[in-house]
Amino acid sequence: MASPGGLYFSITIMGEVEAEQVLYRSGAAAGDLVVVSGCLGDAAIGLEICRRARQEFRDTWPELAAAHLTPNPELALGQLLSASGMVTAMLDMSDGLATDLAHLCEASGLGAEVAAAQIPLSTAASEASEAMKLDALRLATTGGEDYRLLFTCSPGHEEKLQKIARDALGRQLFRIGKMVAGSGVNLFVKGKMSRIDFQGYDHFGVAN
Repeated sequence: MASPGGLYFSITIMGEVEAEQVLYRSGAAAGDLVVVSGCLGDAAIGLEICRRARQEFRDTWPELAAAHLTPNPELALGQLLSASGMVTAMLDMSDGLATDLAHLCEASGLGAEVAAAQIPLSTAASEASEAMKLDALRLATTGGEDYRLLFTCSPGHEEKLQKIARDALGRQLFRIGKMVAGSGVNLFVKGKMSRIDFQGYDHFGVAN
């Protein structure tokens, strides 16, 4: 963490996990699907709502402010996915899709292709971004602090994992792309490709 001034206080919590349930960022294979566990961008738009300090925004989209102020890490879903034995690599997204997927790519020695049209946005995020003149796609890819799970799996396991998430927790998983040979993260928007890796939060950058 870097700061141009002032103090930061940090708490580190250590834990343990059964060896057979450990999932690293390095296990993805070319051809694996890239999947996220929920809508992206809510926390980043919630931060904008807090920054603008307009009560009507908070009253209209309280779930977005809550996504920023009181995020809920997806522990139960993460444990289910890990125990399934069908997930090849996984991490939670705190720094934004562009950066966290880039970390997974780097660890696995691969690249990734993501389709913008498949990135899930909540109704509230779409409405608020339009009202506040924000770029919802940019915030969904670079905003961070959604704490959704980002993972990879073989195409043949997608439906089984969907069933596990649905039956146990009533959750839906979202396929957004695939792992490919090469490096970096490429985003496809209406047929045009752009490189987006490491465009999220940088803990060692100087804060504005």
